[in-house]
Amino acid sequence: MVLHILPMLAIAAGQAYLKNKKRENEANDRIRRAAEAERERKKAVLRAITAKLTGPGVSEMDALVYDYSSNTKAVLLVMTPIQLGTVQLSKNIHGMLAKHVGMSLDSVSHWGLIVVDRSLCETNYCYELMSDQKTLNMLGKNYARSEEITAEMIEMWNCCYYVGETTRSHSDILNLASEYTRTNPRYNVFTNNCQNMVEKLVKDICNNKVISKQKLSEELVIASPRIGLYLMVAKVAGNVFLGGTSLNDSSVARDMKIIQGLWKADTSMGKHRIGY
Repeated sequence: MVLHILPMLAIAAGQAYLKNKKRENEANDRIRRAAEAERERKKAVLRAITAKLTGPGVSEMDALVYDYSSNTKAVLLVMTPIQLGTVQLSKNIHGMLAKHVGMSLDSVSHWGLIVVDRSLCETNYCYELMSDQKTLNMLGKNYARSEEITAEMIEMWNCCYYVGETTRSHSDILNLASEYTRTNPRYNVFTNNCQNMVEKLVKDICNNKVISKQKLSEELVIASPRIGLYLMVAKVAGNVFLGGTSLNDSSVARDMKIIQGLWKADTSMGKHRIGY
């Protein structure tokens, strides 16, 4: 009787093994497909970043393509339309400024630093300095933020410039950014803004390299508005698009004249750079 059951048990054990093996293979296939999909997503991000690259520095860099043997990461400076508190400079505000001031939207931008890993082993991040103050003048406590680079984020960039290469890890860069906010705890549009932190990070992670103004296009030089211009635009944007003040209101007309004067002011004001 026992001898009769043994073959049946062996068959059942074999079937169970094959079933488990099938489940294991299916699980491994799902893992491989997910990993391949993630690689393709990261490759697409590299292509999207490449499409945004501009400036003479592009000719100096290795292509942003998948390279498993790459041991350095590209460091890029990116700029996005500035957001004043909860008010982004929308097409409406752009139109208002263009009509009344002749001011370009490209003149108000926020700086961020991105680090791109060609080996695809690490997540690509954007590092930027923010203020915890949500009022329109954005003066408050500094904090550094890092965010994974996505296709949606890339779409928002006005410009993308090659700065250099780094071997620093994500945690290293976060520590450096945290150290900056520790020693510069208060956001200040003159000295402790997004651009200052970006320049400090570039020096720290790219062997004391500096962002050369000569190598960047005129657009980048223009992209940092003056303090008065920055705050007045924030004030008008808030009054008109949040407060409901009419464009025909005398206070708006007065502020527009001030903005126009700042916009046309002597370029000697360029010694102060503004960023959000």
